[in-house]
Amino acid sequence: MLASLLGLLTLVVTVTFAPAQSSTASFQNTGVGCFGESIGGPASGSGQPELPTLTSPDLPILGTTMTLNCSGTADITSVVEWHPHLLIGGSSVEVPIPPLLTPSGATDCSLLVEPFVTIPMPMVSPTAYATSYDLIIPQNTALVGVTFYAQMFDLVTVPSFGLSSVAWFSDRAEMTVGS
Repeated sequence: MLASLLGLLTLVVTVTFAPAQSSTASFQNTGVGCFGESIGGPASGSGQPELPTLTSPDLPILGTTMTLNCSGTADITSVVEWHPHLLIGGSSVEVPIPPLLTPSGATDCSLLVEPFVTIPMPMVSPTAYATSYDLIIPQNTALVGVTFYAQMFDLVTVPSFGLSSVAWFSDRAEMTVGS
């Protein structure tokens, strides 16, 4: 099941970038995140679960490092083993995730990025994985105006059963490289 999920999420894609004429860097969120109801999510001030959201204090500017953060992730380490992944791609999509792949109760989940790279997040302690990632924007003027997308998702494993499923997906971050 794990292999089929990763096969679904790790698509082989040929991407042709068509740079825009602008040199203004931008970052915006699109789409909506989701989480597994049986796993739960952290409560926001309203008492409703906060959906996973990608944010960044930085803009994608040539020669800089941009940090992507994912907030609203469920604290499920006591129930299951979880492992967040970052998807980066050159195309925006909206592919519903079949309920079969979300037995943790995740509903209305969609893959919002056509990934050309899937980055497993590193462990930051014996019981936790990183939910942020430093993305280096090379000093290459050919990248000015290129738009790319990111989304984070969590692959969970219930150790006692050896089952894997998706616990949550973040929204989609749309970024345009500037100079």
